[in-house]
Amino acid sequence: MIPENRRRARATAPFGVALLLALAAASVLSTTPAARQRPTGTARDVSAPPTGTGTIGGRVVSDEPGHPPVRRAVVQLSSSAAPAAGRTTVTDDDGRFAVTGLPAGRFTMLVVKPGWPTTYYGATTPWRAPGAPIALDEGQQVTDLAVTLTRGGVIAGRLTDADGQPVTGARVTALTPRTVNGQVIYSQAIGATMLLQQTDDEGAYRLYGLPPGEYILQASVPQTPARRISPDEVAWALGRGGAPGATSQAAPPPPPGPTVVYAPAYYPGTTTVAAAARLRLDAGQALQGIDFALQFVPTSRVSGTVTRSDGVPVRGAQITLTEDGPQVGALVFSTTGRSVVQPDGSFQFPSVLPGRYIVNVRAASQAPAPPARGTRPQAPTLDLWASADVSVNGADITDLTLTLQPGMTISGRVVLEATTLEAPADLSRVRLQLRPPDMMAITNRISLQTAPANADGTFTLSGVVPDQYVLFASLPGGNPSEGTGWMLKSIRQGGRTWMDEPIEMRGGQDLTGVEITLTDRAAQISGRLLDAADRPAPEFFVFAFPVDRSAWRLGSMRLRQPVRPDTNGGFRVSMLPPGEYYVAALASFEETDWFDPTFLEQVAAASIRLTLAEGEQKVQDIRIAR
Repeated sequence: MIPENRRRARATAPFGVALLLALAAASVLSTTPAARQRPTGTARDVSAPPTGTGTIGGRVVSDEPGHPPVRRAVVQLSSSAAPAAGRTTVTDDDGRFAVTGLPAGRFTMLVVKPGWPTTYYGATTPWRAPGAPIALDEGQQVTDLAVTLTRGGVIAGRLTDADGQPVTGARVTALTPRTVNGQVIYSQAIGATMLLQQTDDEGAYRLYGLPPGEYILQASVPQTPARRISPDEVAWALGRGGAPGATSQAAPPPPPGPTVVYAPAYYPGTTTVAAAARLRLDAGQALQGIDFALQFVPTSRVSGTVTRSDGVPVRGAQITLTEDGPQVGALVFSTTGRSVVQPDGSFQFPSVLPGRYIVNVRAASQAPAPPARGTRPQAPTLDLWASADVSVNGADITDLTLTLQPGMTISGRVVLEATTLEAPADLSRVRLQLRPPDMMAITNRISLQTAPANADGTFTLSGVVPDQYVLFASLPGGNPSEGTGWMLKSIRQGGRTWMDEPIEMRGGQDLTGVEITLTDRAAQISGRLLDAADRPAPEFFVFAFPVDRSAWRLGSMRLRQPVRPDTNGGFRVSMLPPGEYYVAALASFEETDWFDPTFLEQVAAASIRLTLAEGEQKVQDIRIAR
């Protein structure tokens, strides 16, 4: 029986995710060395040669009654600071594992086994990263780690065509819906071991190892479009298409039937993702009989001409056709594509499914200068643009005319404020980036644009299409993970100041005199997260986020994902702009919570509030009150 389609409601107080009320001690507490532990249980061979004398081990069990061991699970250890120190091993018949010969450092651990969601050690939501880092001293033996796996759910059913016949070789995938900055997007399920499968000869599919959550199902059949033979064509071929007694040779042929293709389908049988039903899946639950059908739909040819403003055709332009709607994961079959603009300016997109689309064109007003001897050719500057909205309903569109217009420019200079780092004399290492305000949401008219500054710090971004953008600049140097490096301080122009607020670019209006300042005086919050008994609490998260509510959105430079303390409770939130911040301890959070304004409002009510000056390195220990 299919459960009722519903969105899980978020609790207001207490939260659907656990928020721990935190109190802070103004003084710095001394660090207590991690307890030394001796190995317990059996060890398996390590896949890489030893590079140290430390050991990490433990046991993997199921969350089912009696907590039986999980045999032959793959345990992976990794270290971002030393990738070569990573190791992989397999649990034995008692679910035990041990990895020896490890160097000192911080390690993350995940466990993989088919049929079970990938689990991260220390994660309060096991199938979601990040897990808790394991701090290992030289020679330390940490062998009592416990990892509990949750059996994955199953969605199974059968895919048919409109006549009820099985569709073989179709791709069926499970996608999870989520809201990003007010827009719904669909992506692959996190932690799933089998979220894409082809149907068998009976049209059956079975997706397994799915974590608990909400899903939509999508099915598609990549294929070459085919022309449907109409009854008139059949009659004409049989000699019954003309006047009485006429033969097929005497009667003119009828118009050809439409070109059709299987459209991507979403359960329970719709061709639009917005109308897809959401399936609620609990841990270990099997949803059987989730059957739905593919439909044949007519396709259209979208064609036209690209010209300059003087009517002269353009060759060498880049043209794309993009679906105008919710963003869907990369595994989903799509008619989004590129075409080639011919020398006479003509273009065409064959076999376009019904729907709404955006046609975008980018072109260069002039060819780049010939390269000097021994240098690479320069890419042309795409400083011309055109765009059009197109609605496709099965009929060909053949008269689309796109007239190129000059794009706008953003120009100015980069300034460095150096106090501890040495400012490079050549500022061409500065990388400028012009990006959509919502990096995870679909953008149909603009794309990510990057360019280096000139050696003297001046810069020009050309061919900017009218829309909203976030301007960003970066410069390598220092060690950002340790709180040193270059950080964007400000963007100023004509009395206005931006940080990560969108810049509105209007047609025919360039933005000049922009001053971008990078500083090495980044602020930082560090300390230890402790429980009520002053013991390290590495199983929780530390969340620092701005008091300014205008920055409560994905893509904001001042909004950072919660960080996990190390096994000694130590944490660091680095490379922060000055300002007021809330700091809180979280037991867990959903993957989109940290930029959800509703969630942030609730966390703010139970947070510590502090102010960071420019370059301030503030030490703030956090004690969990309850």
